[in-house]
Amino acid sequence: MNNFLRRKSRSSLSRVFNSKRSSWNLRNYKRQLDFLSKMFSKRLYFISALILLLIVSVYYFTRTSVLIPDKNAKKEEIKSKQECTRSVTSFWCESSKQCLDSADAFCADEINALIARMESSMNVTFNDLGRENFVWNLSNEHDLIEDTNVYGEIYVAQEMSMNKLESLQRYLEINLQASNENIINGISGGLRGYYLNNMVCTLDFRYKEMKVNAASLLVPVSDSLNVKFRCGYISQNQALNASN
Repeated sequence: MNNFLRRKSRSSLSRVFNSKRSSWNLRNYKRQLDFLSKMFSKRLYFISALILLLIVSVYYFTRTSVLIPDKNAKKEEIKSKQECTRSVTSFWCESSKQCLDSADAFCADEINALIARMESSMNVTFNDLGRENFVWNLSNEHDLIEDTNVYGEIYVAQEMSMNKLESLQRYLEINLQASNENIINGISGGLRGYYLNNMVCTLDFRYKEMKVNAASLLVPVSDSLNVKFRCGYISQNQALNASN
């Protein structure tokens, strides 16, 4: 009986001890978790601050490296423009940002201004396709037509209606002069020429789609047209002969 009581007492003490030990382990585990959480939070704050500092530094240096060349380029442009305007034989071309020595040198400023006015007044959009040569017809001293290759800007407008094209032609006839030597009429489209001083322009229009009707005639499917507008410059002598 005594042995039984002693064993039971030991068992009770063991359970109490194990219970206290488990409770201590749990508190110790929680303290370790709190410690690790605080350490992780501090490291996370530090890493976040470091990343933010890196982003700000990259943005600052990138912005500085972009702005400084822009400011220097603007100063150089103003200086070049001032030096150019002092010369009697030279003129400043805004579109190319260059000082041109010859009066016959190509500068698209006047052409760009015309396109901007056309887009604003006529509510049309022209896409700049760069530069190319095009043909301009001139009358010589014997009233014969001569083909002249002109280097100039080329613009296109897609799917323009016939009403819009006719309005555009009236606009050009009012603001420029129509050229009788540069008129082409065809089934699938046509061409009109206009000039102002030594600037010459051609308005080339083509129906977007054609078909053969029941009478075996080629007719447009709709009044949608693709328009190509070219502008360049002829020499002063050629311009004088054309005006005469």
